[in-house]
Amino acid sequence: EGSATLQGNSYVGTVSHFSFWNCDIPTEYVNICINISDANNTPLSNLGVSIESEFNGTGYGVTNETGDVCGIIPANQILNLSYFFNGICNNEEIPNTSQTFGPFSQDVNLSFVLDAPEVEEYLETITGVFNKCDGSTIVNGYVEGVIEGGSSFYNIVTDGVFEINVLSCNENSNLSITGFDYDTLETTGEINYTLTSPETDLGNLYACDSIDEFIQYSIDGGDLEYILSGITVQEGGQFGLEIQYFGEDNNNNWDECFWLSINLNPNYPNNEGEYQYGYGNYEFGFIETCPVYPDYNANNEIILNLNSYGTTIGDYIDIDFGGSYFDYQGNPHTITGVIHVKRDN
Repeated sequence: EGSATLQGNSYVGTVSHFSFWNCDIPTEYVNICINISDANNTPLSNLGVSIESEFNGTGYGVTNETGDVCGIIPANQILNLSYFFNGICNNEEIPNTSQTFGPFSQDVNLSFVLDAPEVEEYLETITGVFNKCDGSTIVNGYVEGVIEGGSSFYNIVTDGVFEINVLSCNENSNLSITGFDYDTLETTGEINYTLTSPETDLGNLYACDSIDEFIQYSIDGGDLEYILSGITVQEGGQFGLEIQYFGEDNNNNWDECFWLSINLNPNYPNNEGEYQYGYGNYEFGFIETCPVYPDYNANNEIILNLNSYGTTIGDYIDIDFGGSYFDYQGNPHTITGVIHVKRDN
């Protein structure tokens, strides 16, 4: 969004909010978004990126389906950028690609071309058509999957077709893919194929099966956000009952996260009842900024109803929540949501 200008070998512009280092980094910071493509202008997904600071350690990220990786970096410092294979090829660093950049005193958007023989050698392109069960085009969904050897992928579908560009060290290996339709809450289920490297056409996929768990929420009355897979539900951790999601491609993507914790009340029958949002000895809360970060010192009024609490693995937990809150800039917001998930322990 916005404009960008060419400075050296990079395009620089302005962006909004992201998270790379945590917000509690002990120095001034700015927000950054980096887009990475190969020499043919193909966006590179599932690519590992590290940014090293002389004074504040190293931050890590992984590019999404459009080749973007975003986050917080220390301000006013010269930084070192490196690329590495994420979950494949023994997570090796891509040789002869490290470079310095910065310093920056304001939020920035950068574009880099990664012109390396290893990238072209390992690049796989996966295409296909994604339809509803009646054969009509899916305009509000996504596909995700994994290639044998660890490389995962994810692609939003808005016009019934998808093209995925991902790095893999194993030619002609097996892959699994699943498609999800937000509008009907239906899925293809997991489908297995074999790559025909370097380009694989999967043909037509159809979403005909019901989705068995989901999270949906809306902030400030906006569009519903859906999470349909990649959800973990654990009881007994640091924060009590935890419901977590960190991106469809399991890359710990903090820009797309959901992390809810509940201090279960043993005085409620089967822990089922009303919980109030708070801090310290809170009854429930959102961790980090997943998906929101209310000011714990403000008068927030968010209520969570734990309506059904399954007692064994695979049982359902049903929750609804909603109310008003203030962010750390004092701005008022509202949030509502519904959770229908299965226990993992």
